[in-house]
Amino acid sequence: MLIPTDTEARAQLAALQSSSALAELERMLDAARLGQARGLEQFAVSSDLAELERMLEEAKSKPAEPDLLGIVGVAGSESVHSNFLAWLLNPTASHGLGDYFLKNFLLATVAQSDDARGKITAADWAQTSV
Repeated sequence: MLIPTDTEARAQLAALQSSSALAELERMLDAARLGQARGLEQFAVSSDLAELERMLEEAKSKPAEPDLLGIVGVAGSESVHSNFLAWLLNPTASHGLGDYFLKNFLLATVAQSDDARGKITAADWAQTSV
C-alpha cells in the first residue's frame, strides 16, 4: 500500500469535498441523526420508559443477588452451611471441581505473600480431609 504525499492527500481531500457523493453522504448522516433524535424523543415520553423506571425502583428494594439458601428455606441453618462448605472444600466430592474451590478459597483467605500463593497453587490437595 502506498502512502500518499501531502500534496496527493490534499488533492484527494479536495476531490472528495467537491464530490456530490460527499454531499449525499452528509445528507444521509444528517437524516440518520435526525431519525435518532426523534426516536430518543419518542422513547423519552413513552410508557416504556416509565415502566423501565418503575422496574428499576422496584429492583432497588430487592436484594442485589439471589439468596440460594434463603430460596430453599435453609438460610438460618448452620449445619446446612457447614455441610455445603465442606462439600465444596473437599477435592474428592461429587461437584467435579477437584481442588479448584479449595485452592481458590485458601488463596483468597490465607495467602499473604507470593511465596504462600505459590505453595498453595503447587500443593497436591487430593488427600485433603475436610
